[in-house]
Amino acid sequence: MNFLKKILNLNNAKGTIESMKDSYDKHFLAAQKGEIPIPNGMTPHIAGLYGALSTRYIVAKISRLETVLWAVLTPFILMSKKESVEALAEYIVCVEDPKDRQREKWLKELINTTLRSIDTVNEDYIAMASAATLQSDIYWLGLLDPDVSKILNRQQEKILANTDITEED
Repeated sequence: MNFLKKILNLNNAKGTIESMKDSYDKHFLAAQKGEIPIPNGMTPHIAGLYGALSTRYIVAKISRLETVLWAVLTPFILMSKKESVEALAEYIVCVEDPKDRQREKWLKELINTTLRSIDTVNEDYIAMASAATLQSDIYWLGLLDPDVSKILNRQQEKILANTDITEED
């Protein structure tokens, strides 16, 4: 996107989407080239998603714990690469501009479809998605169908049942 278009679209959905995609591309390429360190097991794609979301929060002066960032990202990490970048950009539009939620139905369907398959994925992602249910201000939680909410709640109960909690005297 050229500079003039960026200025003209600064405060609208199109600009937000392009900004998120540009940020993803920048972080993805930096991770792929080894210019930014990424932990073992993290792909450049996941680093791109994380970088785009965390940068957006920094620019918007939104303070988030890293665990919350991962919880927000979980459904997007589980999507295909192409879908996840587009969906994360649309998600930010929905969060930042309630009157411009033109693709919210698409986003809702995609998130629900993705999370319905959560039983078949890595336990770390199950834990991250379940942790999201503990946060009241994660927007995508409001998009969940009742059956998907039950899946996440059931996973959260499993995690809590397997966690040893001891009280100190």
